[in-house]
Amino acid sequence: MTDAEDRILPLDVVRGAAIIGVVLMNVAAIALPRARGIFPFLDEGYWADGLIWFAQFIFVDGKARALLAMLFGASTLLVIDRAEMDGRDGIAAQRRRLFWLLPIGFAHYALLWSGDILMLLAVGGLITLRFVAGEPLELVKAAFLFFGAQLLIVILFATLTYIGTTPSSYQDLLQREMVLDLGLHRDGYGTLLLQRVMGFPHAAGLLALHALPETLGFMMLGMAMAKGGFFSGQWAPEQYRRSARHACLVGLLPLAALGLWAMRTSDPRSLDMISYAASYPFRIPLAIGYAALLVSLAERHGRARIVGQVAAVGRTALSNYLLCSIVMTMITYGYGLGLYAHLGRAPLLLLAAGLILVMLLWSPLWLARFGKGPAERAWHALQRIGQRTGTRA
Repeated sequence: MTDAEDRILPLDVVRGAAIIGVVLMNVAAIALPRARGIFPFLDEGYWADGLIWFAQFIFVDGKARALLAMLFGASTLLVIDRAEMDGRDGIAAQRRRLFWLLPIGFAHYALLWSGDILMLLAVGGLITLRFVAGEPLELVKAAFLFFGAQLLIVILFATLTYIGTTPSSYQDLLQREMVLDLGLHRDGYGTLLLQRVMGFPHAAGLLALHALPETLGFMMLGMAMAKGGFFSGQWAPEQYRRSARHACLVGLLPLAALGLWAMRTSDPRSLDMISYAASYPFRIPLAIGYAALLVSLAERHGRARIVGQVAAVGRTALSNYLLCSIVMTMITYGYGLGLYAHLGRAPLLLLAAGLILVMLLWSPLWLARFGKGPAERAWHALQRIGQRTGTRA
């Protein structure tokens, strides 16, 4: 069976939508200092920046990464099942796949952008291999244990921020951080590369602490949903619609209230707490609701051209993820056009829209000609080399 014939359309559609969401967030994350991401009005930001931040905060921020983690968990079972149907060791095949994602992620981190999520997905995937035999209910319980651990961590750090700073001292801290950030990202390539490599242990520790438990939780949910037939369209249409409706209501309304509070506050600690801690629990129902909505759309409108294009983006997810980083770093960093922090969120949103349009156009054309995305083909080649040479994770 060819790769094209062996696809599950709803999985590809959800993955494609997740990549589109990641692009919407990463464009600003790459092009702006972290301080401007936390507090969009800092350094005389425009109100348009705040409104765009508000919309992204409610609808996209954290949810796209959650969807990717869910899909990664679901795909783990699919890879294992397909390998075993071919007479191979499914666990070993997936372990090898994840093992080779680690250097790809590190190369992306070191050579392009420090905000890499590939290493996070690879490490989370290796951990979840211990849970693949679990029943759906067991996986859901494990997911919420990981979510609970992440919630304790974000509450702890938010509390320490409030105790250890005042509004003015925290804003001064953000300003100083932004000055250093501007100098680094407007400098040459060698300075950036050295900083990333030297800072990798610290960055990896922060990523493990602030994102790994949540990622593991969504991977567990993805495996449970896959085992329950969620991603293969086995639920009744009304079940998907009801799940999407209820989950989105549970998540969107509180996030809208938090976002409005954030828009009115003059305390940067409050906005940081909102974006980091208070919003965290509402990503869970929203990610589930988005997944249900997307599966329902894929099942009802699977022959529509736009659905096929989004699915193609999902099939070339790794290539499109790397493409966003390549394009945006060349536009914004000092070794490229040097527009770092010179663009507001409105022009960055237009850039994101342009990138998404390119992805929707090139992905199906490339797949029709070559069958796999360029990065996916390289990843699979590494796996084959590892298999031949007996490499093990």
